Amino acid sequence: RSPEEIDSFIKTSLRHIRNDYFRRLKKGRRNGLETIYQYKQRVVSIDPQYVFYIGHTPIEIYDHCLGESLNRLDELRREIFMLYVLYDKNDSNLADYLHMKRSTVNRKRREARDLLYSWMEEMRNEKI
Repeated sequence: RSPEEIDSFIKTSLRHIRNDYFRRLKKGRRNGLETIYQYKQRVVSIDPQYVFYIGHTPIEIYDHCLGESLNRLDELRREIFMLYVLYDKNDSNLADYLHMKRSTVNRKRREARDLLYSWMEEMRNEKI
């Protein structure tokens, strides 16, 4: 697979996670009957394989390849990459938020993408 296909897969997976979280949050508010935690306990019977935190927000990953690859990243690269993908932050916004230079954020984001690509490709080849 090409780097663009893996990049697209990662972004799509993380965006689905984000959208599902906000959909559950909105449903809980609309009903006013149950919190997201209660909803999750009632509906989701499968435990996530990986849980990462961006700030205080848990991000649950069910895909083994994606979760293991994200787990192998150092915390800063993972945070930069996930903020970039999940919250559509650009490098300038991330640099301001993390109190870093924009060029450093850009470099670490690209390194994270490249590492994720290579690790996911390795895992997919091992399964074949």
